[in-house]
This record gives sequence, C-alpha cells and structure tokens, in this order.
Amino acid sequence: MRLPKGVFSPYTSIATNILFFTKGQKTESIWFFEHPYPQGYKSYSRSKPLTIKEFEREKAWYSDRRVNEYAWQVSAEDIVSRN
Repeated sequence: MRLPKGVFSPYTSIATNILFFTKGQKTESIWFFEHPYPQGYKSYSRSKPLTIKEFEREKAWYSDRRVNEYAWQVSAEDIVSRN
C-alpha cells in the first residue's frame, strides 16, 4: 500500500509503502493499493493529518481483494522478468 505524500510531514518527505506478507506461503502475486486523499485534500500536514478512520476502504477491501480504481495485482513472475 502506498501512502500519500505528507503522511509523515514535517519529519520526512520520503514516499511510504506498507508491505504485507502471508507467513509460510510463497509470494505468487503482489497487490498494490494506492490510498487516496480525502476530498478537498492535496496533501497531509500537521493540521490535516492522516487518521485511522481513513483506512476503512482498505480494511473492507483486504478481506475480499479485487481489482478496482485503487487496487491492482501483478504476478511475482512479471516483476522478476522486469528486473
């Protein structure tokens, strides 16, 4: 999951990704989920921080993963072939 810019502002401007793995299983495909900004936001800041309730979309998606406007899947084989 890629978090939007400004999540850890002012401490860093580095892009942040969150990775999840299933223990004991070979990784055959990778899901990507891009967390959208709330309506009216262009970035997060101290006065407009990321809140836990903004993750409801991801939590609902995680149990029944499907491709949508925020989520897509790529095979591990495809990633390896692209080096």
